[in-house]
Amino acid sequence: MKYQNPIIEGFYPDPSVCRVGEEYYLITSSFEYFPGTPIFNSKDLVNWEQIGHCLTNDKQLPIQNALNSYGIYAPTIRFHNGRFYVIATNVTNYYNFIVWAENPTGPWSDPVKLEEWDGIDPSLFFDDDGKVYIMGNSYKKKAETLGCYMAELDINTGKLKTERRLVCTGSGGKAPEAPHLYKKDGKYYLILAEGGTEYGHMVTVFRSDNPYGPFESYENNPVLTHRSRKHTFQGIGHMDLVEDHQGNWWGVCLGMRPKGSHAYFHHLGRETFLVPVVWTQDGWIEVGTDKMVAETYENPLMTEEQKRPGDFEDDFSTECRPKEWVYLRNPERGNYALDKSGKGFWLTGNKESLSSGGACTFIGKRQCHFECDTTTDFYVDFKNENDEAGLTAYMSDRYYYAICVKRKNNENYIVLRKKIADFDIEETAVLLEDDHVVLGIEADEKMYKFYFKDSKNKKWFIGKAECRFLASEISATFTGTILGIYVTANGNEETPKICVNNFKYGTL
Repeated sequence: MKYQNPIIEGFYPDPSVCRVGEEYYLITSSFEYFPGTPIFNSKDLVNWEQIGHCLTNDKQLPIQNALNSYGIYAPTIRFHNGRFYVIATNVTNYYNFIVWAENPTGPWSDPVKLEEWDGIDPSLFFDDDGKVYIMGNSYKKKAETLGCYMAELDINTGKLKTERRLVCTGSGGKAPEAPHLYKKDGKYYLILAEGGTEYGHMVTVFRSDNPYGPFESYENNPVLTHRSRKHTFQGIGHMDLVEDHQGNWWGVCLGMRPKGSHAYFHHLGRETFLVPVVWTQDGWIEVGTDKMVAETYENPLMTEEQKRPGDFEDDFSTECRPKEWVYLRNPERGNYALDKSGKGFWLTGNKESLSSGGACTFIGKRQCHFECDTTTDFYVDFKNENDEAGLTAYMSDRYYYAICVKRKNNENYIVLRKKIADFDIEETAVLLEDDHVVLGIEADEKMYKFYFKDSKNKKWFIGKAECRFLASEISATFTGTILGIYVTANGNEETPKICVNNFKYGTL
């Protein structure tokens, strides 16, 4: 059967994968969102189901003050002796750490901090002689040679058994990073990302007889790249390899689907792709199609058609929230509560707003499709000037759109807000005649269109905004658009509330 790329749509970058028997597990970066590091399960490497998150409490994931696109970077997942290990960098607090679990759905352990290890993009390698190696790229705050560093690690304590040493500087591309080490037929293979995680991104491969090198660079590097090529996908790179239970090899990597004819922009974020890998007779790898990721491939593991998640709905009738929901930084738990009647979800605002860089009361899901329609309906309980709640297309605290209800002159108005860098514009104030509102955002490849519904369920569009102003090329972010509900007192010490009845996300 054939599958279509990307295999996981939306803001799911830096994928890492491991196999346990005939089951596969994949994780991605999560940056400033909570809970952290989503984890997926699959039987064929194509149809993925999110089964939870690896970082689910404040001790595992302290990102209270995370800046835009800080938080959790580039995790790696490995399975060894009955345990899953995840290693990652918390860039907000500048430390690397390991968590482990015997069941991928959790509970995951408290973090083991790697006090002696610098750098980001850490990875683990369990050698067949019992040694465990850690590798990662250079630390940006230290004046050291760019490249892959490695050391032997005590996996239980997080202490280094050997000194950290430079083993590979890449093939000449900028930003050599995201190293992963593998062993095949007695040789060690090192995979790197080079060229930066933008339009010059590429994957390179090196090999050695020793885990510390010296590493020989493949003469046909890069083995995967879309740089300077006209293709639907761009920025392909950051690859992790896995051998399936039938002996085939695959790479999971990130990429983006930019829009625009002259100037590219992408606002869904960097997504997860799957590409076939073939070993050559002389012991190197060939990746994809002419060193690129095609839109479709055959996959012999598939026994059912590809089923990517589409529509999403939460009616807030139970305490259990769907796994797709995320919060902005560490949430204040008391600000999120199911109504005692079991009908509705109370969100209580604080002084933090979408623009403040703090833990605004916010719950959202990733936008995974260019064409979609998102709605929410809620009751407002506002008493103070500038109380605000609404539905947002959010990229960062400096780049977002929102259709919202805002308190002005003792009245509630439906307002369209556009926050683009230093510009914060409010458009089209429509008086809200009661305390109930239905708000919506309709999207296509180019535009967001904002509307509300009246008592007869008729749509009233009040404005539109271009998707490209949320794109990473403009917002300078590593994340993607989140569609979410929020409430804020906009700097005041008051506690405005809304009771949310429903949230729907549907593909068009």
